[in-house]
Amino acid sequence: MKTNFKISILVALFFISILRAEFSIDVCRFKGEGNNIYVELYLDLPRSTLTHYQTPEGWYGALQIEVNVFQDTTLVATDSWTIKDLVENPKQITTAQRLIDGRVYVFATGDYLLIVEAQDSISSRKWQQSLPITVETFNDQELSISDIEFSSYILPAGEHPRFDRGECTIIPNPRRLFGNLQPFLITYFEIYPPVTDSQPSIFNINRWITDVFGETILTLPTIQITGGPESFADIDTVNLKTLSTGSWTLNIEVRQNENEKTAFKSQRFFVYQPDNTPTITPSPRIKKLDSLAIENEFKEVEFLLTKSKITISDDMNLEDKGKFLEAFWRRYDDDPSTPEVPARNLFHKRVIEADERWNNSRMPGHKTDRGRIYSLYGEPDEKEMHPHDIHAKPYEIWSYHKLKGGTIFIFVDRSGFGEYTLVHSNLPGEVYNEDWYENYVIKSGTDSGR
Repeated sequence: MKTNFKISILVALFFISILRAEFSIDVCRFKGEGNNIYVELYLDLPRSTLTHYQTPEGWYGALQIEVNVFQDTTLVATDSWTIKDLVENPKQITTAQRLIDGRVYVFATGDYLLIVEAQDSISSRKWQQSLPITVETFNDQELSISDIEFSSYILPAGEHPRFDRGECTIIPNPRRLFGNLQPFLITYFEIYPPVTDSQPSIFNINRWITDVFGETILTLPTIQITGGPESFADIDTVNLKTLSTGSWTLNIEVRQNENEKTAFKSQRFFVYQPDNTPTITPSPRIKKLDSLAIENEFKEVEFLLTKSKITISDDMNLEDKGKFLEAFWRRYDDDPSTPEVPARNLFHKRVIEADERWNNSRMPGHKTDRGRIYSLYGEPDEKEMHPHDIHAKPYEIWSYHKLKGGTIFIFVDRSGFGEYTLVHSNLPGEVYNEDWYENYVIKSGTDSGR
């Protein structure tokens, strides 16, 4: 058995759902007229999967696209169109060539489920993806920004009119996957000054990249521009050559007139660098871990990866799991020459502390909501405790000042048995409920705890 192995093994585990996904979709939300929101839908399919047949003009292929929009269980909108493709010779199509298309819709506020189906017009082969989205209004009285659109390359205006942005065409990257073939991450987002503004302002755009722990890995230069009072856009490019294979988050903070007003958005992306991944030799730690310790730590990492929405394989033996753990934590190692990985030790320490503080009869402490947040982000900068407020259920407010520009987590003892559940957070991907106090804290009857 070889002792050396490459992180490319990790890639197959981390990005199996991304690299194997033949059909990908993504959305970005932009401010529209009144309270309406523009939702841009982006589609991505490898050109090589499409069936072509020969015609006098060349080899022809086509995709039938159907979009169904549901609110709760009700179908509220449907759309369909055809993507046509014409090539001189299908044998010249490479796996790197993509069919990218999109649509723009106007949505009212609410929660929706988009189900998008693509069908090969010739072979009748089908692909389907679904995506839940929440559409919220932009506050006209505050500085705000749109979602961040990721792109791999820019073309002159008119090359693909559907994706024109002023004087250029920005081709979206619905997979959000970058690397050797696409080393530059191009971002587009719109800035909406308050409607009360009557003069242009100076805007500072701060950008930084964080890892799955929320730790800052790369701080990008601040961009200063003058804009407003009307809405305007920013297009920037980030060179990803220093990032290794992994899952990363781009954070953008827009600050108006220095410390006056701020707006924040973040977006996850993925890097795949098969040619630049270093060779890792498993440290003696693998041999020292017994089977129970490996299984326990593997479960802890599974818990961590679940929150990062990363799929890992269940078909691994004990040795594979040990190697997986070693390679996974090496991605966060500041000094690969030493056998220990500080991030690994810190996370394991937090899990042990969470188990000691919040263990209960139903689950280990780190699997509870408070334990999970503590394991991921550590002790909050501030903790507001409300155990005995009159006519209110016990609740806690945890604040992390440096996490994505300022993040809160609110936990409520809904059942009255000391099991606090997360009812609201402003961190993307977590439960969001602005009416958490009225819905869960005020004692107004029976709470099922669900």
